[in-house]
Amino acid sequence: MPTPPSSPTWKPPPTTGSTVVVRARATLVAGVGPVIQLRHKGALVGTQAVNNTAADQDYSFVTSAAVAAGDPIDVVFTNDAYAAPEDRNLFVASVKVDGTALPIGSGQIDIGDGAAAFGGLDLVAGDIYGGWVPWAAALRLQMPSVVTPPPGGGTATTTLRAQGTLAAGVGPEMSLRIN
Repeated sequence: MPTPPSSPTWKPPPTTGSTVVVRARATLVAGVGPVIQLRHKGALVGTQAVNNTAADQDYSFVTSAAVAAGDPIDVVFTNDAYAAPEDRNLFVASVKVDGTALPIGSGQIDIGDGAAAFGGLDLVAGDIYGGWVPWAAALRLQMPSVVTPPPGGGTATTTLRAQGTLAAGVGPEMSLRIN
């Protein structure tokens, strides 16, 4: 008796996107934790509830397109709440794209609910509270550029273009950090 042909094994289509891992924990209100949205270049990638309070946990998302150098990645805290004595907050320990860390300190927290979280009007440094996001807001990060030294060693050139406005005759100060 002949053996019937084996049925093909289903395999998911290959992804052309990137894996983004947000490591976070939370404080809850009435047993409900923060809801986060991950956005890549403004487009919604996915939504997750963060309910772990004791230790940081990884939340994975896969973008529809690869995250390239300079692309914005936003972690949006959408459901801030306070009901004394409880206060719902999000604590972001790290964000990695395909294993590359996006330094929280290089980003900004854009405070606001809904579209206001992208308004650029109420900004604080991403690491001002060590990754704590105590309001409805977007933690706005950017995929770093990779600086590759020229063949044979030597130095690489970084060009920075900036402008500022004087306040009482004093120009703005700026720091450039390259890791």
